[in-house]
Amino acid sequence: MIQAPDRSSQFYGKVVVDLETGKIWGFPTLNQAPYPIDAVHTTPPVSHPVYLGKYDLAAMTK
Repeated sequence: MIQAPDRSSQFYGKVVVDLETGKIWGFPTLNQAPYPIDAVHTTPPVSHPVYLGKYDLAAMTK
């Protein structure tokens, strides 16, 4: 379960961390499946990222 930074919504999804920048993104799946599934349409659904925050990866070297 992922919560939007402004606490406006919660959704099932996957979290991705960009290891170069430390940016954290949430990709909604809208169900507990490991990837987005649309049971109504035959075309694959597209999950749009939600920016969640950032890790300070540079601080790990201190």
